[in-house]
Amino acid sequence: MPTRLSPRPDGEVRTRTKVSPQFSRDLDRFTQFLTLVGLTALIIGGVGVANAIRAFVARNRRRCHHEIARCDGRPCLQPDAAQVMLIAALGIAIGSVLGAALPFLAAPLFATVLPFSPGTRDLSAEIAPAVSTAS
Repeated sequence: MPTRLSPRPDGEVRTRTKVSPQFSRDLDRFTQFLTLVGLTALIIGGVGVANAIRAFVARNRRRCHHEIARCDGRPCLQPDAAQVMLIAALGIAIGSVLGAALPFLAAPLFATVLPFSPGTRDLSAEIAPAVSTAS
């Protein structure tokens, strides 16, 4: 009689972290896909921000040419750089707050769809029965 820790007859050893080789491959592919989607979104967002800053500087460049022509000696592009950095810092702060708060705000919306109750506690006790019945 085989013991509880002996391998299965087909040679596979399944644990709670490695349910099946196919599932692990699919999960790795899905993780790579989501990483690619996230990086693509970051690149597209960066291009959009770069275009917005280019338009902002181009609009203010005309003003700078007039100020330089007057030769009043005031710095021309330093206030523009300060404005861009201030807006960037504000965007980072807003994005960080929303990114930290969104999971807690969205959890009640997805509570009816998910097979477990979302939250910050350890879910292994709720997920373990589903994993053990699947194998």
